[in-house]
This record gives sequence, C-alpha cells and structure tokens, in this order.
Amino acid sequence: MQMTIFCDSGIPAIKMNFIFVSKKMMRDHYIQLAAFNVWANKRICDFIAANLTSEQIEKVLVSSFPSVRKTINHICDAEAIWLERLRGNLMNDWSEHRGESFNEELTAFLEKSIALLEFLKAKNEAFISGNISYVHRSGIHYNEPASEILTHIINHSTFHRGQLIMMFRQLGFTEGIPKTDFIAYAREIAAVKAP
Repeated sequence: MQMTIFCDSGIPAIKMNFIFVSKKMMRDHYIQLAAFNVWANKRICDFIAANLTSEQIEKVLVSSFPSVRKTINHICDAEAIWLERLRGNLMNDWSEHRGESFNEELTAFLEKSIALLEFLKAKNEAFISGNISYVHRSGIHYNEPASEILTHIINHSTFHRGQLIMMFRQLGFTEGIPKTDFIAYAREIAAVKAP
C-alpha cells in the first residue's frame, strides 16, 4: 500500500510504501521488540549499578528529565501505565515501584519490562491486531490499536534510553557505555543461536 504524507511546513510530501504483515508475524514481532526492550533496559541498569555514584544518579543534567534517576523512573512509569491499560485496568498512581533505594527502583524497572514481555507471550494474534480502550488520566477516552500502543511503548523507552546514554557522556563516561540499538540485540541473539 502506498501512502502520501503531507506536511504544512513547506517540506515536500513523502510517498511511503507500507508493508502489512500477517497477524502471526505481528505477534512474534512485538514479542521480539519486548524482549529487546528487556535486554536494552538491563544493559542500562547494569551500567548504572556498576559505574554511577549516588551523586551522579541524582545530578541535574540537560535532558527531558533532569537526572538519571528521574529518567529511569519516567521510563518505568510509562511502561507500568501502558501495561495496565493493555490489561484493561485504570491506573491512577503508577509510582508504586519507588523503592527506598535506587537499586530497588532499578529492579522494579526491569520487572516492569519483563512483565510486559510475559504479558505479550500469553496473548494471541487477535489481541495484537485488536483495539484497546482506556481512559487517559486527563479523562479522555481512547480506543486504539494494540499494535500502535506496543510500538509506542518500545519507541518511547528507546528514546529515553538514548537520553540516558547522552547523560552518561555528560557525566564524563567515554568507555563502557552500553550499546542498546536493536541491531546489537539481534546480533547477540543470532550469535547465541549459532551452532
């Protein structure tokens, strides 16, 4: 299917070809993306736990959220609220993962990512190709494709992991920063599967 995207900014329209995959491929695709999300989040958490001091975790930096801790908590909050929406639950308070220590918060962060993966493994193709109805915290009702929500969750986490990498550089780290690109994940998985 070809679609033309129009821009009001004077940028020329873009014609794009969209490929729609089978429902079975969609389910497998989103499970793979959720597994990638767990892998990438674990790499970030491992790097933080091994390298950052408590002062560096709290240091005010230039980014969407002003510290490593607040960025981690934002990603965790978003994954938690979207998972609850996928489950059909209304979630008004998503700060239950806040621990007494940042290490507890890192653990909760990974647990949320794993919970999303396990949730998807238990779902069938009909769920992935269906719609999810939920109420935003602003009170607006939405009914959106599960596949678009899942794409958003993974894309959102990827975006903020990129910001964390930038924050690590602001803190002076030049080596050992984890690669969290999807292709690095795919290559690692392929190497494990190789005979």
